[in-house]
Amino acid sequence: MNILVTGDSFATINVDYKHWAYNWAKAHDLNTTHRSYPGQSHVKIIETLRNSNMSNFDAVFYCLTDFLRTSITDQDYKVPSKEAAFHLTDYLNGYYREPAFINYIISNDRDTPADDFVGNFTREGISVTKGAIDCYYGTNDAMPIQDEKVKLEMEKAGLLYSSISIRWLIKANWYALDSFAKYVTYKLNKPIIFIAPPLTEWEHWDNNHLPEEGYLFNSAKYFHMGADTGTNHLGTEDASEMQHHFETWCQENNYIKTIFNK
Repeated sequence: MNILVTGDSFATINVDYKHWAYNWAKAHDLNTTHRSYPGQSHVKIIETLRNSNMSNFDAVFYCLTDFLRTSITDQDYKVPSKEAAFHLTDYLNGYYREPAFINYIISNDRDTPADDFVGNFTREGISVTKGAIDCYYGTNDAMPIQDEKVKLEMEKAGLLYSSISIRWLIKANWYALDSFAKYVTYKLNKPIIFIAPPLTEWEHWDNNHLPEEGYLFNSAKYFHMGADTGTNHLGTEDASEMQHHFETWCQENNYIKTIFNK
């Protein structure tokens, strides 16, 4: 069995200690292929995946990301050099996020499945990731962080989020994920497992918040990660704990066990 591990940076395989899903699969004589898209939104990730060949995978592990992420590009601006990357946000190129999940409340008034998910958000600190620069140069050191630069990034991210409907953005990401789950389930006839990261803001999530075709492994219900380490954020201890809890979750779910013939 070949498992596609995809999603945001939590799907990235580490050159030193691989990935918890890789190690779990190896322990069960299974294989994983990792396609990670750090800093990107569900819309962008799924657009890329739908334009790729997925026929050779037997199951999908999808690492969930912030539903408030989005990406924009100023016309067809290209970064000609590393020096020019310093001015990247002057052109509003990049991946943006607003870390507001901690303020998430389920709404009682809903017209669509996504409305059940959206809830109400308060707008606290807005930040912008360096995803675009990392994609060009593959390093977090491509652009030095300076106070004035961070201030500019936050101001421009604030303008971006102020100019769009936050509700629309969340629904766009939710429906992208919904369409992908349906594509994997009905078109490819493969199971899809959603992986929530071991972060506090994901604790309250369950299957009711996500497309019904998928199965949610919510690692935040088992433990919270320590210091952000490496390309996929999990150090060796956290990765080992993630693997352990995933194994436990698999054993507790009869249908999941049948997927992997466990």
